[in-house]
Amino acid sequence: MIPDAHPVLLTSLEAGASARLHTTRLDDDTRSLLRSLGLTDASRLRVCKSGEPLIIQVRATRIGLSSSVAGGIYVVLDGEPCNVVLDGEPCNVVLDGEPRHTRHHARHRADR
Repeated sequence: MIPDAHPVLLTSLEAGASARLHTTRLDDDTRSLLRSLGLTDASRLRVCKSGEPLIIQVRATRIGLSSSVAGGIYVVLDGEPCNVVLDGEPCNVVLDGEPRHTRHHARHRADR
């Protein structure tokens, strides 16, 4: 576990988000399989595709996860939250890196 972290479900992330593994609520066999694929304690991952299956990249490996497995994985987000205010509420999407942040803000401008 990562101390002082605010974990979220992996299934709540959108494609392109980066995070670190915080903890899992999975059976021992599934945890062991994920470890053998490279998803180890505090490893960094990136969501390649949300939905069913949810596809993550861990190091150079892409892993497809069923919603039942992805729903048992908690992560801590990398990056900074977007602070654009939409309809009186902050966006708070966590963005990883300047190019993605710029595209995200362009999408906000296009939506207005």
